[in-house]
Amino acid sequence: KVGVKVNTQVFEWSVFLNDFVYTGDCDAVVLGWSMGIDPDLYQIWHSSQSGPQQLNFVGYNNPRADALIVRIRQEYNRDRQRQLTHELHRLIHEDQPYTFLYAPLSTRVLDKKIVLVEKGPDGKEQFKKIYPTKSGDITFYFHKWRKLELTPDF
Repeated sequence: KVGVKVNTQVFEWSVFLNDFVYTGDCDAVVLGWSMGIDPDLYQIWHSSQSGPQQLNFVGYNNPRADALIVRIRQEYNRDRQRQLTHELHRLIHEDQPYTFLYAPLSTRVLDKKIVLVEKGPDGKEQFKKIYPTKSGDITFYFHKWRKLELTPDF
C-alpha cells in the first residue's frame, strides 16, 4: 500500500481507447507495449504522431528525440543503431513522459524448421540457423526466413 485511493473501472477496449486514452480524459492509465524483433519507435515517441487516433497519445514532444528517431530509422549499421536507440532511451528516461512500471522477461521460441535464407557465392540459396543475440533478441529480418518441410542438420 502506498496511501493512494484508486477507483478502477472496466470498459470495452474501443470505448476505453476512444473515451479515455485518445482524449486524455483520465488521471492515469495502465497500458503495455509489445515491440517486434526490429522495433520502430517512431509511431510511439515522434511528436508528429501525437494527433487524434495516433499512438503518441501522451503528446511527447522533444526535438532531440524526434531527430534521434529519424536517425535510428535511417541507420543500417546495427551496432550504431543500438547506440542511438540507447541514447533515445536515456532521453525518454530523463523526460519521463511515461512512468514505466516493469519490463517482463520473455522467452523466444523458434521452430527448428525455420531458417535464414541467403544467397551463396554461387547464387544458390543457403540455409542458416537463426541464433538469438546475447540479450535474447533475434536480429534477422523476417523476409529472409523460410519454414522448411524437414528440420535441417546444421
